[in-house]
Formats: sequence, structure tokens, C-alpha cells
Amino acid sequence: MAFALPNPLAYPAGYIPGFNPAHIAAGSCRFSAIPAPGGNFINLLYGNFSTGVFGTSQIFAPFGPAVLVPNSNPTSFSGFPAVVDASVTLAAFIYSSNLGNGSVFSTSGSSSGWGLQIASNTLKLVAIGGSTASSGLTVSNSIPYFVAASYSGGTTNFVVLNLATGKITSAVISGTLTSSASSGTYRVNTVYGIGYFNGGYIAALMYSAAGMSLAALTQWAQRPWDFWYPIRTSHALAAYVITGNPRLYIHRTQQMAA
Repeated sequence: MAFALPNPLAYPAGYIPGFNPAHIAAGSCRFSAIPAPGGNFINLLYGNFSTGVFGTSQIFAPFGPAVLVPNSNPTSFSGFPAVVDASVTLAAFIYSSNLGNGSVFSTSGSSSGWGLQIASNTLKLVAIGGSTASSGLTVSNSIPYFVAASYSGGTTNFVVLNLATGKITSAVISGTLTSSASSGTYRVNTVYGIGYFNGGYIAALMYSAAGMSLAALTQWAQRPWDFWYPIRTSHALAAYVITGNPRLYIHRTQQMAA
């Protein structure tokens, strides 16, 4: 008898969200979010919800749970450290019929921090108020993607995974990016002074104060959902039966305040 293995690029039905500190992208993670009811997001590290009138929570076929975001009105998370992060990683699942120019996520509500942006259908990492690294990697309209950008020590690594085909493209860009301290407010659907995501779907986001190599980003892209959905439902049920705590496998981190 042959068994079909789950597609690692598809939304992991049968798994529940959480945070695994052993994941390759978990180092110095400050923020990890997935869609929540009511059109906003929930930060898996601390259980807090984003605020502000935002989008619509839906089950969207390429992703599973996702938020249809508007072309205005970002949603925000507050209370993060107002510090300078010299090394960073930002990643997200995105889809839009109008990806030409769109701001996915930023770590500040002012002209500081970092941002993940699409400009002229090209993935970019923005040191807000400073310089920008352009990947040269093209993303097309109406295709689901996992995108990630990581900067450390004068090098920016980019990975784009086409979830429809499984094709991974990557780029390494040299050049110093210097960001000033975050305002302490993270915003979905905008990068300060640049604009919005232009209406489309966002299924998950993350931010860490650690750089990742191109090899590490590429490894992550082989199973991109694992960062947000590490727990089999059956394992969580077993934890509940044994300990009375179904969140036994959902690890929290104190690194955000580090």
C-alpha cells in the first residue's frame, strides 16, 4: 500500500500554530503572526492581537487562513523594543492581483526600522529612512508566494518561493543597510512613507533581529509553513490528555526584550 506524503508547500492542515525555538529561523525572533478572526492578526509569541480597522479574515485556497488586506488602513502591534537591529530577517506569505508596488510589513510607525516591500514587482528590503536593497527577483500578480529577506554585515539575502510551482529563486546583494531605532510599533500592510499592499492576501509574517544565510533561507523555503505551524493536532491532544495543557508544545520566547 502506498501513502501520499503531505505537500510541504501547502497549508499544513492537521497542524496548529505555535513557536518552535529550534526552527532554523527562530533565533532572536521578535514577532510571528498569523490571521485572526475579525480581519486582524495575532502574534504567536505573546498572544496579542493587532489593532485598527483592517481587512477580512478568509479561507483562501492557496493559503488556508489569510487576511484580505485593504489598500489603506494598516493594522498595528505596539509594545516592541525601540532599539536598533543591525541584523534582521523578515518573511511573509503574500498574494495579490496587483503586486506592482506594495508594502507588506514594517517594524516602525515612523521613518525608522525595517520594511519588506514589493516595488515594480520586485522584492526589496528597506532600511526605512535610509537605503534599500533590491533583490532583482520578480513576483507576478495572482500567484501565491513565500518571500524572505535577511540582512547582516553588509549582505542581504533574498528568497522567493512560488507556492504554485515549487520554484525557488534567490539573490545575494552586497551593500550596507543602516536603520535607526524602531518606534516600537510594528505595522502590517505598510512601510512608512512608501504606501500599502494594494489589496491582496497575507497569510503569515515574521521578524527577527538575526541574519540568516542564503543556505538557511533556502532550507526554510523547503518547508515554509513549519515556522508558524509546528504542532500536529494529535500531539497537542496528547499533551492535553497527559498534562491538561494543550499548549505544551507551543513554546514562548523571552528574546523579544533582549
